[in-house]
Amino acid sequence: MKMKKGGRFYLSKANIFFGSCLAFIFAVGIASYLPRALARAEIFLFAGLVILIVVAILTGKKKRMRIIVLWGLFFIFGFWRFSQTIFIPVPSDLAFYNGNIKTLTGVISAEPERKEKVQKFIISVDSMDKNQPVTGKLLVFTKPYPQYDYGEAISLVCELNTPEPIEGFAYDRYLAKDKIYSVCYYPRGVKIKASEQENAVVAAMLKIKDKARKEIDRGLAGQEAEIIKAMILGDKTGIDSGLREVFAGAGISHIIAISGLHMGIITGLLIFILLYFGISRRYLHVFVIFLLAGYVLMIGAPASAVRSAIMCSMVLWALSHGRSGSLVRILLYVAWLMLLINPRLLRDDIGFQLSFLAVLGIATVMPFINSIFSETSTKLKNIALLLFVSLAAQIFTLPLVALQFGIVSFVSPISNLLIIWILPFVMIFTILAIFFTFLLPTWSTFLFLPVKFTVNYIMLIAEKAFNAPFAYAKIDYFPLIIFFFYYLFLIFIWLKIKFKLARNL
Repeated sequence: MKMKKGGRFYLSKANIFFGSCLAFIFAVGIASYLPRALARAEIFLFAGLVILIVVAILTGKKKRMRIIVLWGLFFIFGFWRFSQTIFIPVPSDLAFYNGNIKTLTGVISAEPERKEKVQKFIISVDSMDKNQPVTGKLLVFTKPYPQYDYGEAISLVCELNTPEPIEGFAYDRYLAKDKIYSVCYYPRGVKIKASEQENAVVAAMLKIKDKARKEIDRGLAGQEAEIIKAMILGDKTGIDSGLREVFAGAGISHIIAISGLHMGIITGLLIFILLYFGISRRYLHVFVIFLLAGYVLMIGAPASAVRSAIMCSMVLWALSHGRSGSLVRILLYVAWLMLLINPRLLRDDIGFQLSFLAVLGIATVMPFINSIFSETSTKLKNIALLLFVSLAAQIFTLPLVALQFGIVSFVSPISNLLIIWILPFVMIFTILAIFFTFLLPTWSTFLFLPVKFTVNYIMLIAEKAFNAPFAYAKIDYFPLIIFFFYYLFLIFIWLKIKFKLARNL
């Protein structure tokens, strides 16, 4: 933003850095949609760098031009950073041998995902055939039994395949963001060996998660248990396609997904509960951030939950330090840092996209709520915060959901209002039930009764909303131009309200 100083306009250091981050993100976005050959064409980066150096020399001490040169450097840096993620295999890489049958050894490096008919897990491969050193991640699909666990050393024989798009879904790019370039379907000769390579902290977290999963299965049955595992543990493997469609049509899919929308609602609920129990606003953000961190660790620290928790924590920190006007800027800094670490998130990670947009909606609406309800009672303000946080997250993610999942729910605001208030009770009842079931395992059915009632309420609302006339619309094609103008319209409304509030101060 330009400001006057001594009769001249100038950009503050914060705004210069903000523009630099935008230039970096913009460059990553452009590079991610270019063909591989162009994205890796270092001659263009070199030419751009030479042009910027010449401009800097010719313009001398002109501050505006120096700022433009700086932004240009960040743009080139963003382009270069993405180019470094374009994978070209060499003989030491596992993917170099795609299309061949190989004997591989390695360690299961993440929690396996188990479904009714298939089990999949990621192996960090360290050798091939006759102890030939090789590195790379391998995604393995195999039968549900025998079950494999995180940290196990494993040996197998399989044909290495290159990931390919599936029915319009860029599955190859989706795996590439996690540096997975090889896939193995139903290997032979699988053997488990002793291993001491597991991370003790991760192993302990996964054991707690697995224990909680078993207690939920003990206390609940069928889709009730699967909904709770998805809501609390981020484990959606047991949710059947019919229930997914019902939740999507009712506009409440976010309650069974650990994303920015989910974490934003949890943050709002934690704020509401802690304020209700008298926690001082001075220390509120500390308690909420601590509880968010504990929750993320409990569910195994999946990448989507970690990103969402960081975004929400930064927004909350800004609010607690009186920087409500800088929420959007702080959120962009977090996004910039994440893209600096992994530029492929911008295009290929729907979780990152949903997290960013949902938290952006929350960051945008919270200052307005604080202004509008500044003179109202604390309870009324907290209720408004709870409702508007959810609504803002849905509004900002609506076109992305339509674009990625092909469905728009028209009953979403109503169904969410009817369900959001009960989510803290679901979480509290579930945590208490799991804890006491550890002590009294024979009482599990009784201890989970409150959870059962609340989940049945959610399922009832979801079914009623889904079956309502004109509840939702399936979209086979969502033009990108509509996507673009939708967010332009949101920006216009946000700026108009912001300037109006500023004039009224």
